[in-house]
Amino acid sequence: MKIVNTLELKKNSIGSLVLFLICMMLTLQLSGQNLQMVLTETWNNPNWTNAVRSLNTYDGSNYLTTTTNQSWDTGTMSWINASRLQFLNNADGTVNQMIMQLWNPGSSGWDNFYRTTYTYTAVKKVLTAVSESWIPVLSTWMLSTRESNTYDASNYLTNGLFQTWDPVSSSWKNSSQSNYTNNANGSVNQVITQTWNAAGAGSWVNSAKTNYTYNVGNKITLTVTQTWNGASWVNETQTINNYNASNYIIHSLMQNWNGSAWVDDQQNNYTNNANGTPFQVVNQLWGTPVAGMWNNNLRFTYTYGSLAVSDFDYHNVIVYPNPSYEYLMISGDFSDLKYVISDLSGKWIQNGVLENEKAFIDMNALQSGMYFIHLGEENSRVIKIFKN
Repeated sequence: MKIVNTLELKKNSIGSLVLFLICMMLTLQLSGQNLQMVLTETWNNPNWTNAVRSLNTYDGSNYLTTTTNQSWDTGTMSWINASRLQFLNNADGTVNQMIMQLWNPGSSGWDNFYRTTYTYTAVKKVLTAVSESWIPVLSTWMLSTRESNTYDASNYLTNGLFQTWDPVSSSWKNSSQSNYTNNANGSVNQVITQTWNAAGAGSWVNSAKTNYTYNVGNKITLTVTQTWNGASWVNETQTINNYNASNYIIHSLMQNWNGSAWVDDQQNNYTNNANGTPFQVVNQLWGTPVAGMWNNNLRFTYTYGSLAVSDFDYHNVIVYPNPSYEYLMISGDFSDLKYVISDLSGKWIQNGVLENEKAFIDMNALQSGMYFIHLGEENSRVIKIFKN
């Protein structure tokens, strides 16, 4: 199964915000992108106002080690710690354990909240994910939930079983399961979720069904979710995605079923970097608070690469000086290395090919400000640069 990543936010829900940020960061990490920060702002007409930001740190192998979530305090006009995720990684970069902690302003420290421990198949697919909750009065971890995955001969996910821990019987009890139908290339065609009915002999009862449609580039164009009413499937929500000529997502429209037709609910407008990673996503609500129009709601801004000056590791490449005045030097063990310089909107400003292990990029044509330089092609790495 390939990763399915959609943005479906509940209106004005900070909890959903944090969950979305975590999912987005993990997805970008899996795609080889080094995401440093996600800034979330809420619309306070006529301005955007800070709400939440997430900061990532990485180890020497570029494996994500910590994600710190902070909320904006309008009283002190400063960022206040809220929660953090700590990742303990295996030698191959897969996550062995993720620990979530909440900030305690009284003790000015982090309190354990929950942790999840992962096991994998031989091809690094998640086999089990066991979560535990922290019990402060006992100073110990207590089992909470377990997810167990099943794969077919092609290593495509076919079933995800979700169970909860029963401390009375000291056993796992079924809660829900998702059954996956996959396309020939491994992308998900359909997911049917069922809940466990423990009455009598126990049985699985339909709950929700999601169908996916793709374009020729294997990007999701339509997601339709239905719920089970006891006799048949009933439409609930759908998401329509649009892409540009480079197959980068530029717009998502979320609609709800009103019983006879689809009605607009919210939309996301994407601004992408030159390599297709999102630079900014603006979420808007239909008819709220002003009827008959799209209203700004949330804005996400993504920052990639290191803010440090020198060591940028791409085939032992070093980019300097940073900030630069006239020329940017690229040195390292490479030949015919393609590069693109983009502005904050993702627009290409300059591009070319670096032919040998020491090359100069003329920056004189650029105005003073911040830019991004993208090195390489399919595994393009990005670093923030400044022109004085």
